[in-house]
Amino acid sequence: MSTNYPNGKPQKILSEVEKTISYVFKDKNLLRLAFTHSSVKVQSHNNNERLELIGDSVIGIVVIKYLYKNFPIVSEGEIVKVKSFLVGKKVLYMLAQKASLHRFLLLDWRAELFSTRKSEAVVSSCFESLVGAMYVDSDYDLAAPEIFILNLLKQHMEEILKHEEIYDYKSYLQIQSLNINGMPPEYKAEITGPIQKRVFRIRTFVNGKEYGEGTAKNKKEAENLAAKATCEQLKFDIKNYYLSMIKL
Repeated sequence: MSTNYPNGKPQKILSEVEKTISYVFKDKNLLRLAFTHSSVKVQSHNNNERLELIGDSVIGIVVIKYLYKNFPIVSEGEIVKVKSFLVGKKVLYMLAQKASLHRFLLLDWRAELFSTRKSEAVVSSCFESLVGAMYVDSDYDLAAPEIFILNLLKQHMEEILKHEEIYDYKSYLQIQSLNINGMPPEYKAEITGPIQKRVFRIRTFVNGKEYGEGTAKNKKEAENLAAKATCEQLKFDIKNYYLSMIKL
């Protein structure tokens, strides 16, 4: 069973990670642990899952602190929506890819066979683990992970926002509708097909008027597509909204 780092000796690889993230670990074992996937058959606490738990919370507090501090007149609801977007798996995956963190994952050979190194869930979790490791290595100080997270967002957010699949159009439409009309949009669903092959057709109503619709195999996706079509009809610019909310 091979569980070595790809393309190099462990110490060399760890040094490359530190160079990539502009942070030098006092405890190199923490750094190695951050990239050790659970597929590697070691003791259960010797993989990155515990660090992932810490990292998830650290990322959340860094992002919410930034939004709270820099947007004092923005409502709680908007802050929650933007925070949820920024800490979501899709954005973290893209940030990890931009930093080439997937290259450093320590995987069992079986996981390699199933392209685990390219998995959105695994790579985004590795990002969380790395942030958690930085936090622990810094004696539980937020400064280093905060710099790392915000710098990555600053460098890559505009490019990330080109990927429409990461947008939560339903949440964005609700914010816009509440701001303009004082009420949320309404969604009406029609379900067709047998249980195994159900199709959801969602129609969107804003202020009582019907706008966009969306069709998909699950309700959530159909609602998001319907909200997207509605935003386009109403000329709501979701990309500029997020950019204005994330002036890093």
